[in-house]
Amino acid sequence: MQINLDKISFSRAGSYFVFSKGEEGICLRHISGGDEEFGEVFQLIPQNDEYDLICDGFELDIKNDNSLCRVCFDEINSIRIKGTGLPLKLKFITKGYDYIVKRNGYYEFNASSKGIVIKIKIICGRETLKQNWTGLNCKFPELTIYPQDYFEIKIWEGNCNLNNIEEFDSAVNNTKKEYKSFISDIKYGKYERGGEIASYILWNNIVSQRGFLKYDAIYMSKNYMTNIWSWDNCFNTIYLIDKHYDLALNQIRIFFELQSEDGHIPDFANDRFYCSNFCKPPILGYILNKLMEKNKIKYDDIREFYIPLKKWTLWWMNNRDDDKDLIYQYNHGNESGWDNSTIFKKDVPIEAPDLNAYIAVQCEFLYKMADLLGKQQEADFWYKMYKKIFAETINMWADNKFYALDENHNKVITDSLQLLLPVVLGNRLPKNILNAIVDNINKNFITNFGVATESLKSKDFNEDGYWRGAVWAPIVYLIAEALNETGYFDLSNKIKLSFLNMVNESYMEENFSPITGKGQRDSAFAWTSSIFLLFAEEFDA
Repeated sequence: MQINLDKISFSRAGSYFVFSKGEEGICLRHISGGDEEFGEVFQLIPQNDEYDLICDGFELDIKNDNSLCRVCFDEINSIRIKGTGLPLKLKFITKGYDYIVKRNGYYEFNASSKGIVIKIKIICGRETLKQNWTGLNCKFPELTIYPQDYFEIKIWEGNCNLNNIEEFDSAVNNTKKEYKSFISDIKYGKYERGGEIASYILWNNIVSQRGFLKYDAIYMSKNYMTNIWSWDNCFNTIYLIDKHYDLALNQIRIFFELQSEDGHIPDFANDRFYCSNFCKPPILGYILNKLMEKNKIKYDDIREFYIPLKKWTLWWMNNRDDDKDLIYQYNHGNESGWDNSTIFKKDVPIEAPDLNAYIAVQCEFLYKMADLLGKQQEADFWYKMYKKIFAETINMWADNKFYALDENHNKVITDSLQLLLPVVLGNRLPKNILNAIVDNINKNFITNFGVATESLKSKDFNEDGYWRGAVWAPIVYLIAEALNETGYFDLSNKIKLSFLNMVNESYMEENFSPITGKGQRDSAFAWTSSIFLLFAEEFDA
C-alpha cells in the first residue's frame, strides 16, 4: 500500500506527531490542542529542490538521484530520520517565546506556543545550528545535519531511553507488526483499495490517552479535524465493537468522563481542551440499542453506561424544551451535527423531528437498561417518556411529511433530508408514514453515490454545501440501516453499494458530491472509514 501524502498524513497509532505536506515541503506537526492551528513544529527541507516522496504508511522516503532520507516512528511519540547523500535542514516554526538550545548531547526545542518540548539527538553525522536569537525567542531557527557516510537523528517528546536505541529497520518492522495485529479481524472482500486505506486511517488516527482524553481516542482526522466529536465517535464504536471491543467503547467513555454535573456532554474534545458551548445530537441511545439487539455489548458495560446516559437524556429534557411541550429544540445547527442545514436557515431555536426521534429511541433504550438492571420504577418512567415523546414526534407529521417548527410553532419550509431522519424509529412508525418517508427519499435524495443531504430539487441544494447537499457517511448509514430494518432491502442495498463503489475509487473523505461522487474537504476521515468497512464486510465475497 502506498500513501498519498496529499490525502493522508503520515503518523502512527497513538502518536501526536504527524508528517504532512507544508508550504516548503514536508513538515512535522504536533496535534496536541486540536484543530485551531495546523501545529507545525518544523519544515523538513532536503538540500535539493527535486525529490520524490514515497510512503507505505510505516516509512516515509524522501529521495532523488543524490540522496535518500528515511523517516519512521520508533516509538509512539518518537521519530527517527536516517539519510545519505545531501544534508537535511530542519527549519523550526516559532511564535511567542519559542526557542532552541543545545543541552547534554541533544537539542531541546521549547515550543511554549504549543505547550510542548521536543528533543533531538544526533546519532550520527555533524550539525550546525542557526539559532536566530532575538533576545526573547528564536526566530525560525535552522538545524542542518550533514552526513558522515550517513546521518541519523532521533526526535522525541517526553521521556526516552537513549542507552538502547533500536535499529531503524527493526523499528519499521515492529510498527508493521503492530498494524497487522490491529487489522487482523478486518474484512473488506473485493473492496481492496478502499479497505486498505480505511483500515490504515482508523489505526493512524488514534491518539494516546493524555490530558482530558482519559482513554486512547480516534480523532476524526490527523489532517485538519484533529479532535474527537461526540457523535462521530458513535459510528466508530458501532464498527469497531467486533474488532477492538475496549477501544470501541472507550470512544464513548471519553465523553462520559467529561460529562458535567447537569448531564451535558461536550461537543468535542482533545487532550488540552473540550468545548461545552455546544453538544451533539443524542444518538448514543440509538447506537447502544443496536449493539444490545445484536448481543455485542456486555452486561457490565450496560450497567456502567446507565447513569451517564440517563443524565445526558435528562439534560436534553431540562435544557432544550423551553415551552415544555415534549418537542425538543436545537439552539444551533452545531447541536444537530448538521451545522448549516437548511432547517436553521432563517432562525433558531428550531424544534426538530430528528431530535425528538433520537430522544424517543434513547428513552426506550433507557427503559430496557433499567429493566435489565432491576430498576423497575425507573424503567416505568422511561417507558412512559418514550411513549409520550414518540406521540409528540408523530404529531409533527402533516401534509405527508415531517416539519421542523420555529419558536412560535410555525412550520419551517425546507427540503433537508434531516426532516426524514425520524426513519430511525423504524417499525415503530405507522406504516403510512414509513412508506411516505421512503418514497420521498427514493424520489428526491437518492443519487448514484448515496443519499444527498438536501433534496436534489431544492433551490438551496449545493453539492459542496456541507449539510446542504453533500453525501455524508453517517447519514448514509442511518438511512440504509433503517431501510434494512423495515424491510426495504433492495433500496438499502442500493444505497450501500453506491456508497461503497464511490468511496472505493476515492478516499475516506469528509463528504462527497452527490452529483459526481468527488471527495470534498478532509480526505482521511475516521467515520467514513468505519462506515465503508462496515458495509464492505457485509458484502464481503
